[in-house]
This record gives sequence, C-alpha cells and structure tokens, in this order.
Amino acid sequence: MQFESPTNSQPQLTRKVTPSPRKLQIENVDPLDATFGGKLPYHVRIVKNCKTVRELGSVLKMNGKIFKRADSLRAVLKKVDEFKMNLTSRDVAILLNVVSKSKFAVYLIELYRAILASLSDAALSTLQEASAKDVSMTLHALVKRGIRNTELFHKAPERGIDIIADFNPEGLSNMLMALAKMNSYSFEFFDRASKAAISMMFDEDFNSQSVCFVADAFARTNHYDPELFSAMSKKAIPFLDTFRPQDLYLLIDAFANTGHDCEDLFDEASKIVIQKVEYFTTGSLCRFAGSFAMCGYKNPDVLDVIAEKEILFLHTLDPQPLSQLLLAFVAMDHVHESLFQTAKAAVIRRMPSYDPVELITITSAFSNVNNFDMNDVFTTAAEAAELILDYFHPQEVAKLMEIFSRMDSFSESSDHLFCMIASRILSNPSEVARWDSRDLVDVAVAFAKGGVRNTKLLEVIGRTILDRGVLFPPMNATTPATRPATTATTVQRLLTAFAGYETQSAVVVMEFLFVEFMSLDKTEIEFSLVMDIAEALPNGQRNEILPHGIFQKISDIALAEGTETEVCVIFQKFAQLGFEEVMVSSKCGGSNGRKNQKE
Repeated sequence: MQFESPTNSQPQLTRKVTPSPRKLQIENVDPLDATFGGKLPYHVRIVKNCKTVRELGSVLKMNGKIFKRADSLRAVLKKVDEFKMNLTSRDVAILLNVVSKSKFAVYLIELYRAILASLSDAALSTLQEASAKDVSMTLHALVKRGIRNTELFHKAPERGIDIIADFNPEGLSNMLMALAKMNSYSFEFFDRASKAAISMMFDEDFNSQSVCFVADAFARTNHYDPELFSAMSKKAIPFLDTFRPQDLYLLIDAFANTGHDCEDLFDEASKIVIQKVEYFTTGSLCRFAGSFAMCGYKNPDVLDVIAEKEILFLHTLDPQPLSQLLLAFVAMDHVHESLFQTAKAAVIRRMPSYDPVELITITSAFSNVNNFDMNDVFTTAAEAAELILDYFHPQEVAKLMEIFSRMDSFSESSDHLFCMIASRILSNPSEVARWDSRDLVDVAVAFAKGGVRNTKLLEVIGRTILDRGVLFPPMNATTPATRPATTATTVQRLLTAFAGYETQSAVVVMEFLFVEFMSLDKTEIEFSLVMDIAEALPNGQRNEILPHGIFQKISDIALAEGTETEVCVIFQKFAQLGFEEVMVSSKCGGSNGRKNQKE
C-alpha cells in the first residue's frame, strides 16, 4: 500500500507579488492601479475618487499626509491635469492656496513643484476672467513657494489695472508684494495701486500687515509716492505697538530705503524696540540698526539697547547681520566699546570656518572701524584667506586685496597674502585668462595702494589688458550720463597702478592714459586726477610719449581749481622736466597776477 506524504495534503500558501515597475511599463499598466496587487493605498484612493475640483481641494486640505507620499502626489498631479481644461480662475486660486500651505516631504519637491507649475499654467489661461481676489490669491500662493511663471506675472498687472477698484486691502497688498518679489514691475499698475491704497488706507480692513506689505513693495520697486508714505505713517503710528516684530522691521526698512522723512514714526518705533527688545531676534535688531543708519536717524538710547542684547549672541551671528550691525554703529558714529571688542573676539574665533564671501563681508565691515585697534582681525583674516585661497573667485580676490590695501599698516601676514596672490597669478598662465580685465586692474591698484611692488605681476597685467583691448568699460556698460565720470575714474585708477613702473607694458599703458586724459572735458575731471597726471609725467627721453598740449591743459585746470600749494607743486614738477612754456599763477609767483613765462 502506498501512503501520501503528509506535507502534500496541506494547502499551499501563496504570496501576492507587486509587479515591478519595469513589467508594468512593458504591459502599459498604470502603477497606481497595480500597487499592492491592485489595492490602492488610502491616500491615493481618496484622490482618485474625487469627481470635482472643489472635492479635490477639500480632500487636500483635510489630508496633509497626501503631500508626504510619492504615490499620492502623482495621483494629485494626474487629477489636476485631468481637470485642467475645465478649471475656473476661482478653482485655480483655491487649489493653489491649499497646495502652497501644505507641508511636503523634502525629497518630493520635484513632484510638488510640478503640481504648482501645472496650476500656474491653468491660472494663465483663466487670467482674463479672474476677479481681484483670484489674482491676488494666485500670485501670493506662487510667490510663497517660489514658482515663477514669467508670462503670468507679466500679464497679471494688466488684469489688475482693469479691476483695480475691486481689490480689498488684503488682496491689493498681497498682489503688490508678489509682483515686487518677482521683480515684475508695472509703473501704471503701481501708480493706480497707490491711489487705491490711499483711498482705503483708513478702513478697518487695512491692517498692520497690509501697511507693511504695501510699503515694502513700493520700496523694493523704487516707486516712491510721498503722498502714499505720508498716509501710511499716519495710519501706522497710533497702533504701531500692535505690529509683529517682522512687520515693524519691514515698515521701517521701507521708509529708510525710500528716504521718506518721518521722524515721528522712527521715534515711536524706537520706543517699541526699547520696551519689547526681548521679542526681537538678533537678526531683526541688526536690520533695525542698519535701517536707522541708512536714513540718518540717531537715537543713542535704542542703539545702546540693541548693543546690550546683541553682545549676548554675537558668537552665533552670521557674518552678514554682524557686518550690518557694525557698519550701522560706525555710520552713526556711536561708540560702544563692549560691542566692538566682543565682536572682535567672536570673529577671530570663528574666522577659520568662514567661506570666501563671509570672510570678505566681515573684513570689509571691520575695515571701517577706526576707533579701536582691529589689527588682530586683519591678521587672522589674512591667515584664513591663505588657507582657502584656491576657493576664491578672481573677483573675490580683487575685493579682498582692495580691503587690505585700505589699511594704514600692513602686517607680515598681509604681505604674505599678497605674495601668495601674485604667485597664483604668475605661476599659471591659464589662471590669468579666467580674470576679468577690471579685476586685474583692481589687483594692480591694490598692490600700489598697499605699497607692494611686483614688476613681473604688473607686466603680466599690463600686457593682458592691452592684448584684450578693453582698458576701459564698454559704452553699453554705463548710461551716457555717467560714462565720462566712469572713464575719468578708470584713468585715475590705472595711473595709481602703473605710475612709476618702467616695464614695456606699463609705458604703453601710461601713454594711452595721457591720450585719454586729453580727450576728457575739463568739467569731467576731478582735481585729484590732475595732480596724479602731473605726478606721473615721465622724465628724460620718455617725454616724447606725451601728447601735445597736456602741460597747458594741466596748468589751466590747476590755476582754476587748485590751491596755492597745489599749483606750486605742479609747476615745480614742470620745472624739473624742463618745461617752462606754461603760465604761472599769482598763487605761486607773487602778487602780480598771472604772468607769461618764456617758452
């Protein structure tokens, strides 16, 4: 008799296997429909079951976990594309508002932004039928998440002009702020919005946030309307103590940037900062100090309160707000020894961890502090810069050198830093090719101002800018009105860099500068440039490179603008060179007025 194995009589257990994405792709099956063997997860299922846009908006609002799963976000994107052709402007605004307020998983940002981008396209197609509320909600939601639809933000002001009378205070302020943040400026819309804001300024609905948003938007776009800012100050002062710290800063910063004179507003803001300083963050207090300095408002009491609060947290401040704080105190000539000494110690301790931009920012701020000895800061900065010099861009190197060249005395570490920069430029020909001509000139000027002579470096820089033929900025780099001043300034900077050098390229550069000086109109020339030109005049046989008439032009300007001492210095230089054909002023030659000298 044969017996069956007991194991064969037991039922076999089976396991459902989810098809692989590759197999689904081959079989053209929607992965959402095949998840878990055909049974959809709850959050995917409720999205797929939405029949209307309003239902989808409610589901998204009530189920925040939808934005933390890839499968549910794909379902949302698919559903938005399905409804896209039938969406109204109000539907788009509601969906954007819900989506923009939702918290999403960081790793799903691409899916999240795809949903917002799809809705922004729908907003563009429905813009002409959009109400004032729809437009403001849509733009505010997109700006909140950094979604820029160029065409939408370009056309939105045109629609806003047509419906300007329909905006309420919140909608108008939100739209102005959105356009300002996206640099989508329309003079006509802002002009109409200014009149609309003034007309509703004293309505109850025009709250503190609306005032701040309007002020900040107009300041960002440099659209200054004195009547509007006067109305905002009258509105804000009575209930300024109800403003949130960030709103108060926005308001003060807007008034400071536009230069609107409103001392009463600043007085009231100062009182609030003094009374509620514990509610302000260290960063916001730094910005307050910067705004006060920008508009020239001096209040020693509020500055002392800010300093006492900041001293406790200086070791945690980033270079940018710390620099803003120091520069504000320097600009207002407010000496607070404890603040500067504590900042000095904190910066020296943290300097080795700074990146190039942070190093330049904080060094530039300390270079303006004249009341205290800050040599330790610059020594530490030079040593820190040497360690990360390879990570500096050429423009950053030029900026760092310009800062050090302003110092009264160079330390040994500063000299070593300059030598390292020169070696970096000279040792690698391809390195010079990366540098912009203007940055190379900045380096040459920094070496000259710092008293560091390096003939080889100046020869390389001179030959490079001559070969490129771009000694001076192109005409399209500046407006016609500022072009002459820019040229005169550039002539003076190149004179500072190349005067006194006898290299081949330096001689050619100087010859070019003398010719350029002759082409400048006398009204465009600062007297300091005349002094530099006179000082740079060559001796001996090199006089032949001088253009005809340069001595007469120098003497004419000197007699018209120079002091007696300056005129004497110039004509003594002429005498050393053997040129006596110029006219000598009574300032230098006695009381008989101008008199002719023999040629």
